[in-house]
Amino acid sequence: MSAFLIAAVTVKNLAWIPEYSVNVPPIVRSHGGKFVGVTKNIPHAVELVEGTVPPPDGYAIMTFPSMDALKAFLADPVYAPYKKARIEGTESNFWAFENYDEAPQFIGQ
Repeated sequence: MSAFLIAAVTVKNLAWIPEYSVNVPPIVRSHGGKFVGVTKNIPHAVELVEGTVPPPDGYAIMTFPSMDALKAFLADPVYAPYKKARIEGTESNFWAFENYDEAPQFIGQ
């Protein structure tokens, strides 16, 4: 069953972004993951269209072949220094969930 990772970041400083942007995608791919969506022009790239919670500066949405693969990416020692830089340079919230790959209400779309 596939899994999704949704990362929301509010930026404290931009210094970590160039190195992260170059080095993290290959690490994601090494765990079978791929980016589905990434905001452009951080900060202030997210528009609130419903609700009252202030949006973060940016989002990234990734898909992985399984929750185990997703968690392996997050725990990968190669990812550790980039994760540390992101944590120090942002307020981050990550959510993960297993996708209901055969959701009957979405089949055929």
